[in-house]
Amino acid sequence: MTVSGAVLLLILGLVIILGTSSPILGRLFVENPTPPEISFYNNWSMPIAMIMAIFTVLGQYLFWKKYDAESLASDLINPLLVTSTVTILAIILGDVRNFTTWYICSADFSPSFGNGWVLFRLVRQKPKLIGGALNHVGFGMLLVGILASSAYNSPLVDQKTAQYNEAVKQGEVTDEQGFKVTQLEEMLMLNLNEPVLVDDRYMVTYEGYELDNTVRRGQQTYQIKFEPVDGGKPFYMKPEVYPMLTSSTAENIQWSVDPDVRTGILSDIYLYVGGSSYVQEQNDRASNMNSPMQNVADQDTTSEEDKDPVFQFHPGRKH
Repeated sequence: MTVSGAVLLLILGLVIILGTSSPILGRLFVENPTPPEISFYNNWSMPIAMIMAIFTVLGQYLFWKKYDAESLASDLINPLLVTSTVTILAIILGDVRNFTTWYICSADFSPSFGNGWVLFRLVRQKPKLIGGALNHVGFGMLLVGILASSAYNSPLVDQKTAQYNEAVKQGEVTDEQGFKVTQLEEMLMLNLNEPVLVDDRYMVTYEGYELDNTVRRGQQTYQIKFEPVDGGKPFYMKPEVYPMLTSSTAENIQWSVDPDVRTGILSDIYLYVGGSSYVQEQNDRASNMNSPMQNVADQDTTSEEDKDPVFQFHPGRKH
């Protein structure tokens, strides 16, 4: 089991390395390779993680006691019953309708309760040796957290965008060629100092940005104010955007984002800038004037009245 777990970890590491390195490796074949979608990591890493989760349970049982098939099945009955019960409750309470999610949910709960059973025995018999079982319980809880944050992740959008997305789900939106649109809109456009009601929970206001060369040359810090409509305390989020000077060229500026995350007990707000008038202005300048990269990092000399206040950002709420 130890060897099998190590092999699975190696495979998982290779998948991640391959995905993150694909923009570099892709240059051997195409001029401007694109990085893989997030679904690439989910589709490959989740099955591997589920197999690892099951192996952690079997590994702990086989490590502490010799079993044959019958005795191992007998000892696994209780943790399997608890895992099945909790999984069914999670499916009902979470209104999970996807069959694949059911299977993932069951596999993610198994290391927590299976290793928890072993942990309970060790606490009574050999409390100094609970480290391995405790680590495996934590691994199971990590998988459950990843599943919950993925399954209940939803974008924060205004009412108009929410109505558009609902029409897309109903198959009522078509493109110029007459084909049905299936891609939901997750971006929110804000104008300077114009509050927008988002998710019927927050009045969100874009209050401008600061250009700073102290930490990174050309770094923009955007300031967005969230005011809960229920009278809660307002808060600010400040995502950042900066040019990647080492990989950009005079004609093609590569931008990177530094998201801001506001954590809560039951949900988090994840916010990043998906585009702005400043970024578009610099892209146009580099394309049209073939300006050197250092100009992008110069301090902004445009007055506040001359700035185009429109930009886009992607707010995602994770439960």
